[in-house]
Amino acid sequence: MRKHQNIIVYITIGLWLIGSSVLGLSVDAVTPINDRDYAPAMMALLKNAQKNIKLMHYQTRFYEKYLDTMSNKFLEELLGAIKRGVCVTAILDISDWNKENIKYNTDFATRLAKAGAEVYLDNPKLVSHQKVILIDDVISVVGSVNWSYYSLDKNHEVATIIWSAEVNKAYTRYFNERLTEAERFFPETPSPNLELAQKNNLPLLPARDVQPINNRDYFPAVHRAISGAKSRVWVAQMSAMYYMVRPSYAPATLPTTTTIVPSLTNLLLKDLIRAQERGVDVRVLLDIQENSVNRNLDFANRLLAHGIKVYYDDPKVTLHAKMLLVDDDITVVGSTNWSLNALEQGNEASVLIQSDKVNQVYADYFLHLLRESTLITPTSEFALPEITTPTVKIHN
Repeated sequence: MRKHQNIIVYITIGLWLIGSSVLGLSVDAVTPINDRDYAPAMMALLKNAQKNIKLMHYQTRFYEKYLDTMSNKFLEELLGAIKRGVCVTAILDISDWNKENIKYNTDFATRLAKAGAEVYLDNPKLVSHQKVILIDDVISVVGSVNWSYYSLDKNHEVATIIWSAEVNKAYTRYFNERLTEAERFFPETPSPNLELAQKNNLPLLPARDVQPINNRDYFPAVHRAISGAKSRVWVAQMSAMYYMVRPSYAPATLPTTTTIVPSLTNLLLKDLIRAQERGVDVRVLLDIQENSVNRNLDFANRLLAHGIKVYYDDPKVTLHAKMLLVDDDITVVGSTNWSLNALEQGNEASVLIQSDKVNQVYADYFLHLLRESTLITPTSEFALPEITTPTVKIHN
């Protein structure tokens, strides 16, 4: 009986993975904008917007005491865009567990709405963790960057500009889906193209195709990418969580069972282990903070037990990036942590890019981060000995 139940579960997961696939979309070019490259690029995009700006963001900050911060300048550019006739629409997070974020985002929303923007606040029972900006039906910016001082001036962050009407259309559909969950706040009352990038000296890289992988589309796409890896799988993650049991707050509709898969993150761990066993170069860079609980410890130790190279970043700098590199042509960047909430119930936005040139830029960035990081061993002060990994069967 147990065997028959397992077979049904594996078939269900397999059908779900097939049904969740997103076709690649045509793209003119992709521009990586990591760390301090993000702010000047965003300023140029906002300043040159002609028709519309759609903003989905987890953190937006206006600092009364620090008027020269970049997030304040982004707000100024949005207000300037409204004055010149650009339609600005924003969806901001007000998840009820984060009072500080509610305060800042509500203030930012108020400033936008008073200027004439159409502003929505998301469902407070959901976490809208996306960081997406859509401009003039052509430009999509997707990444890990919050509009806050630390993200823009201190953290290691990843983001990308996608120059593609089709990709923008896909994210616009996603934006409209989120609008149905949100509530209107204070109901008040030449198109950018590659020339804009060239004018502002932004690099333009070719890409074969781009897949928006938002919300529940993320896991199937990443699972397939890692399962098909032949040469390398490099991961940079702020949060990579392993679950011994399925939490009580987890959604009950996931096509699996708590006895087999407590979380989809456990399957990603297994994917990394299988890649290592195939001879793939697997490296995982994780965040660690000074004087803070190491949330990534269990995940890291299970990787170490299988000989996978694990690194911790500089504890004085937050590794807030969410990045995956597969072989020499697949790059995934966005807002999606490897946690149950991000993969199974929260609102997240990431993008899978197929381009050897884009992959090389992010590979160089990954190696740059490794040079500032510490390689962990099973006997280091960060690791625990004698970690064993349970067998998890999945249907590819």
